[in-house]
Amino acid sequence: MLKLIKGEFEMKPSDLSIIDVLDFKPERGLVELENRRVLIFDGSILMELRRMIVENIGWEECQPVIFHYGYEVGSLDGKSLGEMYQWDTQEEWLRAGAAMLTQRGYCKTVMNHFSLNPDTDQLVFRGRWFNSYEVDSHKHLKLTDTGPVCFVICGYLSGFASVCFEREVLVQEQDCFHRQHCSFEGRFVEGWGEQGIRFMEASKDHDLQHKYLQLNKKLLASRVKSVPQKDEAPSFDGTPHKSPEWLPYRSKSMTRVVEMAQQVARTSANILITGGTGVGKEVVANYIHSLSLMSKSKFMAINCTALPLALLESELFGHCKGAFTGADRDKKGLMIEAGSGTIFLDEIGDVPLSIQVKLLRALQERKVRPVGCNSEVAIKARVIASTNRNLEDMMKEGKFRADLYYRLNVFPIHVPQLQERRDDILPIARYFLSKYAPGSKGFSPRVAYVLENYDWPGNVRELGNAIERAGILAGNKKIRIEHLPPALTAGEEVSALQQVKEGWPSLGELEKKYILSVLEYCEGKKMKAAKILGIGSNTLWRKLKKYQ
Repeated sequence: MLKLIKGEFEMKPSDLSIIDVLDFKPERGLVELENRRVLIFDGSILMELRRMIVENIGWEECQPVIFHYGYEVGSLDGKSLGEMYQWDTQEEWLRAGAAMLTQRGYCKTVMNHFSLNPDTDQLVFRGRWFNSYEVDSHKHLKLTDTGPVCFVICGYLSGFASVCFEREVLVQEQDCFHRQHCSFEGRFVEGWGEQGIRFMEASKDHDLQHKYLQLNKKLLASRVKSVPQKDEAPSFDGTPHKSPEWLPYRSKSMTRVVEMAQQVARTSANILITGGTGVGKEVVANYIHSLSLMSKSKFMAINCTALPLALLESELFGHCKGAFTGADRDKKGLMIEAGSGTIFLDEIGDVPLSIQVKLLRALQERKVRPVGCNSEVAIKARVIASTNRNLEDMMKEGKFRADLYYRLNVFPIHVPQLQERRDDILPIARYFLSKYAPGSKGFSPRVAYVLENYDWPGNVRELGNAIERAGILAGNKKIRIEHLPPALTAGEEVSALQQVKEGWPSLGELEKKYILSVLEYCEGKKMKAAKILGIGSNTLWRKLKKYQ
């Protein structure tokens, strides 16, 4: 393949041919563009992908997602053509992007106006595209929306132009009535006002995790409803149990926890959930109950640490009138009160040995004897226990009964510490922010960095408390470093030189911290931060994306 080396020749958009740009290597099964692998596939694949996204999250939510796809492809093409060829002007380089858009088969693109005024810092270019594949996709999906539909193509030209001018450019459709041609206009993103800036940011920051979690909950709920209930299945006459809120996650370790919870939910096996304080053991237990055949019955939780010996026995097994001073009437214990539901024994490792004996009998015989009573009462509830202690070590020390441990540990689930699954920190933090401060504008990049790098000894509980506090202090504004608890920011006041002396971080780590500090100073305004840093806004965006 013949390549023009940058600096030796001036290239014109009309000379551009995708056949010359692509490097075909059939013997290796490769097609490359400037050492970047590209694929040739049927356009109907993109139509099918769009259909799946639209059906799952809706057309409005689909728009920034497919725009971002186009933006990424366009920016990569822009960089490749900028490296391969010498362009006389930025306009020529941009027109090469329009030519690539045509030769890639997205549509036929014709630019009919271009103006760049350095004095007023204004860029405007206009044109039309014909035979857009996105119009065909929209017709294929039978969507009735009559507004713009060519978001991939807009994204492509936006990404390409942003590389050409080394700052954010946004291309939007002006007319698209699902005919054979559409008109478009491109400007620096600031030229579109606040609405354009918000759309550009949404396309880059769009996180589908929460959407898919909500869809997953609905899917699981529909599966539970679709399972036929046996005639003898127990029922509860009171208020049905409400499914718990489920914290978002994306780490492999929590994915495994959820998979195990789903696998065991519809069985009657005893479950032992282990993990540190505040990791969400009760949330997992509640989640299991919500998916179980007992989901319409009660979920009864008891903290075994919070109650003294005498009261704990009464709370678990109940008592008869006159059993002890103050027992003026019969009382059902939680193991009876739970009926055909679930009883959750939180911190089972703190239960005294005398109570452990009675718990073991209850699990073996499925019967309990209330305090002061002569008769036994059958129990039907499923038992889920949790602990933050090492029960195997306690068995060796004689502090926990081995037979009770093996009776409870039929199906163990370990919930990892938050510092062991840092991928989950920001999604959980955003969940708490939407819960405690729905009007907030999110986290500044520096805050996100601090949240992800703090060790969270109190785990999810500590994170939730920190976000609730920050939301109160910030109100409807963006969460900044001064809104976080002092424990999180104690190390932030140390000078950069001192950090170098103490930790000897890499040059990349220092650069990351400095960029985030500048962005914090600029209140999240990327264009202003890029100017202070002396880099293009597109370069800044790529670095911030790398830091996420």
